[in-house]
Amino acid sequence: MRSPRIVNALLAQSPDSVAGVYDAYGEQLFQYCWLMLRSREAALAAVRDTMLAAQAHVGRLADPALLAPWLCALARTACQWHDPLPPDLADDQSAGYGDPDRKSQAAACRALMRRPPAERE
Repeated sequence: MRSPRIVNALLAQSPDSVAGVYDAYGEQLFQYCWLMLRSREAALAAVRDTMLAAQAHVGRLADPALLAPWLCALARTACQWHDPLPPDLADDQSAGYGDPDRKSQAAACRALMRRPPAERE
C-alpha cells in the first residue's frame, strides 16, 4: 500500500489502517527499535507504541509522502520510553534464521552494540 493510501486510511480511521501501516513498515520499524533497545520484547513494545501514536496523531502529518520518516521519528520517541539491554545481554535478532552469514552478522552486530546509542542510530 502506498503512503498516501495508508495515511488516508488512518485519517478515515479505517479498521484495517493500522494493519496497513504494520504490513508496509512493521519490519523496518522493528529492526530500528531492536537496534536501539537490543531486546525483542522491548522492540515489539516500541513498535506497538509507534502504531498507536501514528493512529492517534496522523492528522499532524503534513505530507503523506513523509510517512516513513515520520514513523521512524515516532519509533525513536517510543524507544526512549524503554530501557535498552546492555550489549552483553542483547537478544540475537540481528541475523535472520537460516542465514548462512549468521555468525559474521552476529559478530558485526555485537561490535555495533558496543557503540553509544547516537552512533548506533
